Amino acid sequence: MPLPKISIVIPTLNEEKYIGVLLTHLEQSPAISNCEVIVVDAMSSDRTAQVVASFVNVKLISIENEAQRSRAIQMNLGAQAAQANILWFVHADTLPPLTFFDDIHKAVKSGHHLGGYAFDFQSTRPLLKLNSMFTRFNSMVCRGGDQTVFILRDAFNRLQGFSESHCIMEEYDLFARAESIGIHYHRLPGSVKVSPRKYKANSYLQVQRANYQAYKMWKEGAAPELIKERYFSLLKHPKD
Repeated sequence: MPLPKISIVIPTLNEEKYIGVLLTHLEQSPAISNCEVIVVDAMSSDRTAQVVASFVNVKLISIENEAQRSRAIQMNLGAQAAQANILWFVHADTLPPLTFFDDIHKAVKSGHHLGGYAFDFQSTRPLLKLNSMFTRFNSMVCRGGDQTVFILRDAFNRLQGFSESHCIMEEYDLFARAESIGIHYHRLPGSVKVSPRKYKANSYLQVQRANYQAYKMWKEGAAPELIKERYFSLLKHPKD
């Protein structure tokens, strides 16, 4: 059996509502046979693991250590288990374009080693449409894990993966370290559909305030634990 050309790594924690939708969506891609899908679950207390197990072509890695319940650690574990030379990290509550295989391979052939999509919220609210528009700009402040992250394995290894000291902002940290060694972020064509669930549990201004505070603290070099504490003090989490 030939090795996969893209390894899709999905970290999960209590995502039974979304993970099956995402996995079904990915199966509709005409190139899915050239990919492997790895879900790394962080001790979900709902039916996430059972939903994933019902997909026979998906590999499930279950974390059993409380200390490893971190998205950075989950994504690193998924990368370690992956076989492809292109890693693609995808959040559970997103729906990427089904053209992802061609989009990523075209980018790699053009010399890009790292990048992601813009995103569109699955909402008609004007303010969320405005947020989506800003993700078209290739600026650090307009990025995030919701947009998915592709990276060549060689680049990932050079960066020693995601920093496991980051319990939040782990993608931003990866992007910044990549930029510092000349690995520039590339914006893929198209966009990811993202759940607006955070905005259903909080007001628009609450989410923007929390995002601004987290980004500002990260730029100022605050400890990830303090950023996470501040961020979650400002928001009601939709999975709580």
